[in-house]
Amino acid sequence: MAKPPFNVARGLYPAMQLIPPFSFKGVTMRVFPLLADMERVQRFVDQYLNHIAPDKVGQFRVFLPYVYLQLVHYGKMSIDAANLGWIAQHEVNFTIPLAWYEEQGSNLVFKDWIYLTPYIFVNNPLSMTTGREVYGWPKSPGYLVPTLSGWVDDPMAPRLLAKVAAQLFPRTYAGEKLEERALLEFVQAPPLTPFECPPDLTQAFYPWAAAQNVVNSASRWMSSCLDILYGMGILHKQPGATPANAVKMAQQLAQLIVGLYTSNPSWTALNLKQFPSATKPHLADYQGFVTTKLLIDGMNQVGFFGNSHLLLGDITGGYRVHIHGYSDFPLVDTLGLQVSGAPSRGPHGEPVDVLEPVFPFWLDFDVKYPWGEVLAWRTPFSGGWKSDGWVPDSLTAPDPEPIPLFNTARGVPVDPIPGPFYFPDATLRVLPMLADRGKLQAFCDAYLNGMLQGTGYQIDAWGTHVYMMVSSVDEVGSETNNVGVWTDRDIEILLPVLWYFNGELRGGAMIPIFSYANRATAAISASEVSGIPTLPATLASPPDRWMDHAGPSPKTPQPLLTVVAEVLPAVGYGQKAEQQPVIEIIQGATTPPAPTNSFLLNENLPHLLQKEHKRKVSTANELRTELEMARALALGPLVMRASLDILTLKQFRDAQDPIAACYQSVVLIERVLENVFELDEFERPLEIRLHEYPSQPIVKTLGLSWKAVDVSGPAEVYVIEPVRPFWARVAMRQHLGRNLAMRAGCTQWIIPPQEQLLASLLESPSLGMEMLADVDAGVPRQIGPRARDIATSMGEALSQPNRAQVLATIDPQMVVETILSGEWEDQGPTRWERGKAEIVQTLDAIRAEAGADEAAARAGELTSLTVEVDRRIPKESRLRPYAEAALQQLATAAATAGGSAKAFAPEAKVAFFAPDPSASFGATPEDYAKALDGVILILAKAWQKADFVEP
Repeated sequence: MAKPPFNVARGLYPAMQLIPPFSFKGVTMRVFPLLADMERVQRFVDQYLNHIAPDKVGQFRVFLPYVYLQLVHYGKMSIDAANLGWIAQHEVNFTIPLAWYEEQGSNLVFKDWIYLTPYIFVNNPLSMTTGREVYGWPKSPGYLVPTLSGWVDDPMAPRLLAKVAAQLFPRTYAGEKLEERALLEFVQAPPLTPFECPPDLTQAFYPWAAAQNVVNSASRWMSSCLDILYGMGILHKQPGATPANAVKMAQQLAQLIVGLYTSNPSWTALNLKQFPSATKPHLADYQGFVTTKLLIDGMNQVGFFGNSHLLLGDITGGYRVHIHGYSDFPLVDTLGLQVSGAPSRGPHGEPVDVLEPVFPFWLDFDVKYPWGEVLAWRTPFSGGWKSDGWVPDSLTAPDPEPIPLFNTARGVPVDPIPGPFYFPDATLRVLPMLADRGKLQAFCDAYLNGMLQGTGYQIDAWGTHVYMMVSSVDEVGSETNNVGVWTDRDIEILLPVLWYFNGELRGGAMIPIFSYANRATAAISASEVSGIPTLPATLASPPDRWMDHAGPSPKTPQPLLTVVAEVLPAVGYGQKAEQQPVIEIIQGATTPPAPTNSFLLNENLPHLLQKEHKRKVSTANELRTELEMARALALGPLVMRASLDILTLKQFRDAQDPIAACYQSVVLIERVLENVFELDEFERPLEIRLHEYPSQPIVKTLGLSWKAVDVSGPAEVYVIEPVRPFWARVAMRQHLGRNLAMRAGCTQWIIPPQEQLLASLLESPSLGMEMLADVDAGVPRQIGPRARDIATSMGEALSQPNRAQVLATIDPQMVVETILSGEWEDQGPTRWERGKAEIVQTLDAIRAEAGADEAAARAGELTSLTVEVDRRIPKESRLRPYAEAALQQLATAAATAGGSAKAFAPEAKVAFFAPDPSASFGATPEDYAKALDGVILILAKAWQKADFVEP
């Protein structure tokens, strides 16, 4: 059965899942065999592999009392397909050699030697994402930290050769942030100094010290040999321990050793490839056993470390490995590693264990890395383990099986973090970018509609803008694994869409097309749990340029954010992947007034902007009622906790056929604004500079309307002016996802029941025009509590058909611009506050001129306000009905109120839905003050930006 093709609408390498096979030239591997407790290692292997492995995969047994700690340098990892390019990296891993047995009836028959690597740390994001998502290598980010030799301070001090750091939690489940912490240190003993004076009689070259080393080493080596015999079942009865298996083991080992010099040998790596479910994170959406034969293309050189120490009987070669222990990552305990002596303390108080390697050695070789082999796989809907393609019995998804459970044997810091998530204080910076509607729809067709043909789903581009959202958080919580703060900054480029099922509009959503995260853990979690392909990147905010030679002038462009990621500069020319800027956000203008040889201007942009403005004006005039309903509907996500949905395609390449996908699902994720603390428009101009690389074709994929292009560098840099960018401080929650469709192992989609699946914006909460009137006529702050009060007694809410009609006719950008113009939740200083101050100043002058004559003062105020309303608020303005009603209330109150009162009551709520003051009952001075403030407030909004006015 054919597997589904991997979708490449976002580009071949949007999150840098490179396509095998690969070639590795000049691989240098430093191997440190570490003694380990075989029973504890076997327990780990049982939990990680044997307890879930089906019969067709077999069983895996520990046969050596060693775990190999390997420090690897890949000088050149080439992508063989079409000479795409190459990368270089450092890698640190812990590898367990295993004996692989097949189950034949009730017997275990030895099949091959195999290597399990449960912990890998790499310093290259492309290698990390490819390894995890294609082969299932459990790679995590790690870094070689530059170190200074202690020789400067003490020529006889042990030498720190290498230090490896990783992103770890100082304490788990304590709300602490990920930090770069030391994980491993490789230390070499000081050099032997036979001519030292006075002599150090403990040095290894003295006969008595050498004899002691020989005795100790022989004892350890004999113990290891006994453990090997034990592990192979010769000294102890265990599963698979038969004479036939022992002979086969010896033959396989001899073939490997001889093959190193006579042929092209290989060794087989085993991985458990798995990804947490987007809907139920304790389950795995996909779980598979994958093997890969690493083909040795040439063994260049082999040698031992510490030859002088080895000759004197020290089998450690004079090397030591220091492992720093953390509560969330107890490597020594998990792998049963044997330590030497009592632990010391690291710089943060963590225990540091010292381990002595046995015959450390190094290799220099070339290797080919082909496609993998999938031994078995399963999903929650596959009906158990499969070894090949399959055809589902039903196209309707059953309830997920209680398996496959996501395997957590490796621990917290190397697994993705599942939700639901809560962000109590997040800052969102939103930069709308004008795009070609045809290109956006073409993307929707290539990304989802083509694949989903025949399922009943249809995805349409919604509007003519895409949104770059730059988020920063300082705190995050997870309801399922609240281990700590694992994210801080990220960027998403979002495409608004409408999605339909069987011809019925089910809601609006946003597709994250390109995503970048400042933390690798955040990128892994977004990609592997939620299905949002996210590239690890550096999101850096440069320091202020106030002291630059250009001076502190507000006209001086100020860099605000630079996103640097690993990219392929060119495809098909064998270029090395590099860390390069991908996105820059700048305050001010960098575009020259006239084109140059290296800076080209888009002469068509003014026409595009004028055309877009005319479209908005025409829509506002012809669909005035729908636009007002759309504004009322916007109160749902803004203040009534209706969700802003994310729609994404969760997919992973197949290890056996990387052009295909091993798993695909269309996932809908709800994001809810629990509270909007502040919302404001960026007043100073911003520019977005998008660096267009073949691996990140943002501009061309979306058809973005650019202002200029800089062609002077290694990549074209497109300059884009965002359309009314804004920012908000919010409390936000992200719920678990819902699968709209999923498939694995075949091209047939499985569709869960969708009768009740409707976006919250279409069915709840209760939203109506009364709530919008309160915002338009009242103070546009603290909108949520007032809206929720009105919702409890509101006469008529917007119906589902009305809501669907609004979504289908009014695009999001028009609603966004009306919200910004209305200064909703803008905490100031605002335009309406400035207008109010000017109005109050005028009224104060009128009242001062009237003196003690209250009736004259009121008449003067009413006349002045009436004239200003006629002058500043056009008849067609949405404010006009509110202003006229407020003037009528003021006139009534002026005619019936007696006594004196304060001229206005700041921040008073305008009660347009309460009974008007009437002459029969008489209006109090307080009534007059309230009515006066109502007119002032509405009139002050005439100072706000006007929406969709003819140029």
